[in-house]
Amino acid sequence: MAKKGDLQDELEKLRRELRQVPRVAEDNDAATAAAAQAKAAPPPPDDARGEIERVLSDLQDRLGEAADEAEDIVAAHPFASVAAAFLLGVLVANLMSRAR
Repeated sequence: MAKKGDLQDELEKLRRELRQVPRVAEDNDAATAAAAQAKAAPPPPDDARGEIERVLSDLQDRLGEAADEAEDIVAAHPFASVAAAFLLGVLVANLMSRAR
């Protein structure tokens, strides 16, 4: 899971970006038109590949952190983890048998 501080940092970055949006629109029509045209144009293939690799790397890091946290929780509470996995299996089996 993402840490509280990380989520708050992301939220603050988004707030700052949203505050800048009205300023760009109010500056002048030429700047607004240029920004709209730049957004409409697809990024060059190299930039797209780099962006995809960056997003995948970020996703891999976050999934690794989540797996580490899950490992810590299971190690701290092994019996509760086994019971939760068993109950989840019973629930999934019950839902799948009803689907037929």
